[in-house]
Order: sequence, then structure tokens, then C-alpha cells
Amino acid sequence: MKALRHFGVFAGLKYPNDAVYQDRKIAGILSEGVYRRETYHVIIGIGVNTNVDLDRLPPDVQPTATTLKREVNLFVANDEFLDYLLNQIDDLYSRYRNTRIEFLIKDYRGQCTTIGKRVTATTSKGSITGRAYDIAPNGALIIMDDGNAKHEFVEGSLKIVP
Repeated sequence: MKALRHFGVFAGLKYPNDAVYQDRKIAGILSEGVYRRETYHVIIGIGVNTNVDLDRLPPDVQPTATTLKREVNLFVANDEFLDYLLNQIDDLYSRYRNTRIEFLIKDYRGQCTTIGKRVTATTSKGSITGRAYDIAPNGALIIMDDGNAKHEFVEGSLKIVP
């Protein structure tokens, strides 16, 4: 988020792993974790739409995507963006290692644009529709359904609905 903001795009987080600007995706993160002996390893992939023209994206993605170039109306060199992003990742990793999880969740919550919106969460157990209410201490999205029951969502697909 800091890298996007540094270059002029004040994006927010769409739960769980997308950066959005005016409800259009500009970046995303995918991660995979695995144990090797006693150590847990995580591989993280980060994708940022920097200088691509929207008309070069697949037609089904164009209405819901945006790019740095489109939003700030200038060319940002990929290596310049990457240098800044990697420095921010170093800082974030240091914070992760030295900060209590409650503070990290609070920071995430403050940037999460999904909270307060009506969503449908679909998992292997079914679907839940309600209001995105909060982020739980374990990182789950708490959804309050129409009967005011709270549900934790951690896996599956999430759609923002009208």
C-alpha cells in the first residue's frame, strides 16, 4: 500500500489480498506456505499493474481493473517501483517480526475497504451473505449475516454485492 501511495494512488485493501482504487483492482498478493522439517516457509507473489494499458488486459478484467499509469497519468519505471516496494517489504517484515499481532491486525483493519460493505462469502460449506463487520485476531473476515449472527471467513471466494 505504501508503494502505491508513494506514487500517488491512495488504494485500500479488499479482503484478503487485493489492493483496490475506486473499487478497481490495481495489485494483488498470493502466498503459499509449507512445512519443511520444523520450519514453516512461505512464498509470496506480488502483482502490480504499473504501466500496462487497460485495453491490453483480458476483456473480462478491464471493467474491474486499473493501473498506476491510468491513475497518475504518468509513466513509472518498473525498476523504480520495485526498488521502493522491496524497501517497504523489508520494513513490513521487520514490523511483523517485532510487533504484536493485534497491532498488525489493527493496521490491516484500518486499510481494509471491505469492512462495512455487503458481501457474499462462498466456501466448501456453502454461502453466507451479510455485512463485512471486522477482522478477527486470526485474520479472518467477520461477516454479520442478516440475522445478526457472526461468521468467520478464511477460505473460499468473496464478492462485494449491492
